[in-house]
This record gives sequence, C-alpha cells and structure tokens, in this order.
Amino acid sequence: PMVASDLLARHVLLAEKQQVEIERLRDEGTALCECLVATGVLTRDAIDAMLHRIRFEKVLDKHPLFSDRSGFPCLAKLVSAHELSIAIAGSAGADAVRCLCSASK
Repeated sequence: PMVASDLLARHVLLAEKQQVEIERLRDEGTALCECLVATGVLTRDAIDAMLHRIRFEKVLDKHPLFSDRSGFPCLAKLVSAHELSIAIAGSAGADAVRCLCSASK
C-alpha cells in the first residue's frame, strides 16, 4: 500500500517533470516565433494578434452569456441572470430601466 509521503513524493516528481516540459515547450514556441519573424513570414504583431484571438475564443467558450462569436453579450441572457438584472437596474437607475422596458416590448 502506498503511504501519503510516497504519494506526495510522486506528485512532486510529476510536477517537476511537467515544469521542465512546460519550459521546453515555451522555448520551442519562442524559437519558432523568432524564426518566423526573422524570415519575414510573420510580424510580431501578427503573432500577438493570433494569440489574442485564441485566448479570446477560450473566454467565449467558458462564458455562456455570449450568444455567438461576435464577442458581444446577448442582452436577453444577461438580463435573465436575476442577480445581474438587479445590479444593472440598481446602477442604471429607474429612468434607464423604464426606457429599457419600453424598448424591449
């Protein structure tokens, strides 16, 4: 049977191996980007823009309040979250809430 100290030691070793792999992959990615920029295939701005798009896509996947890939939240979904509706109404004020109610009919 494995004791807690053995299990902890295995997890520490695994974490150390994963850190080495992360650093290797980071170095490899950096080298690839530098080669692409140095040869004129891509600019650093193009690489940064693609990284931004990839990260933004991940955020959209994690947050269902966004109705589509436009990046704009769907007002109906936002307002359907009760706590958020209360916060919006409180921040916007009564006049704005009345206007929103009229516009949404």
